[in-house]
Amino acid sequence: MYVFCLTPAEFTEFEQLLGPDQWLKGYYEDKVKYDWEPPRKVGEKGRYILRKFPGGHERFVCEVSDAITLGIKQLADHVEQDGRKTAAELRQVYSTGSKTLALHEPVLEQSRSQNSVEEAVEARRSPDKSFAHTAQPHLPTLVVEVSCSQQRKDLAYLAEGYIVDSKHKIRCVVGLDIAYQPPTRKGKRKKPEKQATLSVWRPGSETTHDGRNVSVCRTDVDNDSFRDDEGQACEGTLTLSVKDLVPASTIDCLPASAAEQSLTLDFATLAAFLSRAEEHEAVAEWLVAQPPSPGQQIFRKRKRTPPEELSDGREAEYGRQEDEVAEKDWKTDGEWRARVRRRASSRAIAQRKGSEWTDQGVERRRSLRRRGSGREGTSGS
Repeated sequence: MYVFCLTPAEFTEFEQLLGPDQWLKGYYEDKVKYDWEPPRKVGEKGRYILRKFPGGHERFVCEVSDAITLGIKQLADHVEQDGRKTAAELRQVYSTGSKTLALHEPVLEQSRSQNSVEEAVEARRSPDKSFAHTAQPHLPTLVVEVSCSQQRKDLAYLAEGYIVDSKHKIRCVVGLDIAYQPPTRKGKRKKPEKQATLSVWRPGSETTHDGRNVSVCRTDVDNDSFRDDEGQACEGTLTLSVKDLVPASTIDCLPASAAEQSLTLDFATLAAFLSRAEEHEAVAEWLVAQPPSPGQQIFRKRKRTPPEELSDGREAEYGRQEDEVAEKDWKTDGEWRARVRRRASSRAIAQRKGSEWTDQGVERRRSLRRRGSGREGTSGS
């Protein structure tokens, strides 16, 4: 993770620099995972955060996302007998991947006394995985984030940003915290950390001392270990209810029993996903580090030829050849025009003499047709 402190003007200028290059801008929007946290006070700087995880962590979050997708389908099939409307709404939930979200910070509890920014700048978030409902396609209802242990505090702030800045439209944030494995020096081995924890945040509310109701981000699960220091799976489950998957406006239209329906993902499955991802990453690193074997097959690729550049002499020769072709075409066209002019001239002379212009070939064909139509068997000119 890399953090850069920028003013809103600097962040805007950075995005404008990407604008002219459409290929670069498309790659940035599709592949780069980043967060932009605007400043809360005038004169302060915001935080531009670039996030990058090893390939094994990418595989882990993909397996978790696939398991949630399967759980939603199984839950819809299970509740269909009792509540077809609930099942229909669950089937409208779909994975949106890691689409970058634009969120606008709402009015905070003490924003007036904190000299807040007059013109709010939108925040940007790039979740690792997210799920949305067709009734709310612009914002997901469920977000899944993976972080390393050194970023554990940042994960809580990130979840708060998702839920509060979306004005509770994001209904649930699942945080999976994986032990950070720092690079070791050559010749020194350190026992890898195996602990991994789970946290869950949802919308909540609190009442202030003066009786006001304030919307907040509530921590429902706080760093529960799903794998211990020895790499063994722990007891427990991740539970996601229908309220975590569909928008609040949709929940109000469903039967009261819908809120009690949920899908579960046990900690043993999460630990197995993580172990497989780590093994996959270890094998990939080992294969890359292996030198070629003595009898290994040799391959070859075609050499890239640079764009052909003509020398002055060759360019002049090509120009001369093109001029010759053009001149030949002009002469051919000129001879054809001359023949047409001669024929037209001959017709005009014949007409002035009062004679009938006759084309012998045409006249002969006409004569033959007339004789054939009269069934005459004689031939003659």
